[in-house]
Amino acid sequence: MNAEQHATRRNAKRAQRASGISTLARLFLAAITLGATSCGGGGGSDTATFSIGGSVSGLAGSGLVLQNNGTDSLSVSSTGGFTFATQLHNGQNYAVTVKTQPANPTQVCTATNGSGAVANRDVQTVAVACVTMFSIGATVNGLTGSGLVLQDNGVDDLAVAASGSITFSMAVASGAPYDVTIKSQPSNPVQNCTLKNGTARGTVNGADVTTIEVVCANIGRFVYAANLGDLSISAFAIDATTGALKPVTGSPFVGPLRTSFVATETSGRLLYTLDPGNGINGVAATGIDVYTIDSTTGAITAVAGSPFPIDAPPFSIVIDANGKFAYTANVNAMSVSGYAINPTTGAVGAPVAGSPFAVGGNPESITTDSGGRFVYAANNSGSYVSAFAGDGVTGALTPTAGSPFKAGSAPFAVAVDPTGKFAYVANDVSNDVSGFSIDPNSGALKALAGSPYAAGLNPAGVSIDPSGTFLFVANANAFGTPGANNVSVFRIDASTGALTPVPGSPFATDTLSLSVAVDPSGKFVYVANGDPPANNISAFAINPNTGSLTPVPGSPFSTGPNPQSIAVSK
Repeated sequence: MNAEQHATRRNAKRAQRASGISTLARLFLAAITLGATSCGGGGGSDTATFSIGGSVSGLAGSGLVLQNNGTDSLSVSSTGGFTFATQLHNGQNYAVTVKTQPANPTQVCTATNGSGAVANRDVQTVAVACVTMFSIGATVNGLTGSGLVLQDNGVDDLAVAASGSITFSMAVASGAPYDVTIKSQPSNPVQNCTLKNGTARGTVNGADVTTIEVVCANIGRFVYAANLGDLSISAFAIDATTGALKPVTGSPFVGPLRTSFVATETSGRLLYTLDPGNGINGVAATGIDVYTIDSTTGAITAVAGSPFPIDAPPFSIVIDANGKFAYTANVNAMSVSGYAINPTTGAVGAPVAGSPFAVGGNPESITTDSGGRFVYAANNSGSYVSAFAGDGVTGALTPTAGSPFKAGSAPFAVAVDPTGKFAYVANDVSNDVSGFSIDPNSGALKALAGSPYAAGLNPAGVSIDPSGTFLFVANANAFGTPGANNVSVFRIDASTGALTPVPGSPFATDTLSLSVAVDPSGKFVYVANGDPPANNISAFAINPNTGSLTPVPGSPFSTGPNPQSIAVSK
């Protein structure tokens, strides 16, 4: 072997030894890497990452955005699984929240199992459940003042600046309740807003609530009381803020026909008065007096032609809602009469065809429904209520099939709620109130389940607020039981008509509370106390949400002797 061959051989051995060392090094490094992977608490590599996700259910709206750890946002357009783009290392914390709630429809989505620490595996347990929410809306009518604030469920306030449709800011889930109340009444001018009975509270049933009705009206202007003792008329102006009464200049008034009963009509322009016609104080009824009301002062002036002739001695009078006809209850003649009214002057015309119309049992009270379609008379000695259908053109009355309808003992007063769905009768001797549903086609009466409802002693007057929510009953307490001079207040169930006493009822008045009237806005109620030494009017503010009564400053207010009847004018 020559020298050149020896050199070649030595180089080959050197290369072989170098290759062996490289292989050993590679194997050693691989072992180190494997060891690092198998150590470190959890068995993962420090460089391994895991996804964060879960599922969405119930999504119907658009715009849902989820967020993890306050930075990683994810838009979700449909139900099903979701996964955030950013992955996390083992042991890192995650916190999934709802960044933007969906709309169209409005929904509220809530994340559960939304936070924790990555535990060496993908997180797919976050659950986001979406629930559709529905708006609570109302229609406001008659608002001219400022400062009206409504409230839903005791937390969601809504300031209302004008009449029209309004919507609360907080939507409500289906199956959840809503309860709208009046938080603040308007001023400048002072008004009273009421919620139409049955529309303000309920349960959301898979749709937006749009049936709530708010009606705002100016406070009644004047109160008139017929004083049986001297057959005069006491007149008062109402303080729109407090409800207090101030005598009108010239009060008490004595007109052509001396007076023991007063009634107003819906426009507030006219006052109608009459005498009971039973020889009290030696005065026999000669007709109906009509007065114009001065809209500024409340003073009254007899309409030309007063007193207007009548066909039977009356005890009480009502003017139909359309201002076209006057109807009287003729207690001794056992009849009711109808008269046409001049729509311009208010003058009473000739009796309508067929008048007077026979009833039984000494009718003492008479009323009509809000549409002027039906007339009802409470027959004191017959324990019945007579019902008639009124002809809107002629004013003639036709007895309703099944009339008269059985009430309690000695019905003294009758009233119909503003919706025309229910009628209520104050029964003087049985000390209760009979409630009836009204057939919308015939006007026939059907006793309500649970009727009659216990009232105070000798209920003699009955009135309903303009929202149809509260019923007021003046309890005469004719036998003078101590502490029993009061007015009972009931909440009317808008669906069934059933009566439930409001908190605090009955509310104390003065002796012999014979008549009760609510002002046209529903803010105040006035009770005539007709027995000496009372001779006054008890005045109360009505809580629009509960119906409870608070005496107004200065109450009671003195009248002439023995006020028997009371009326409030716009």
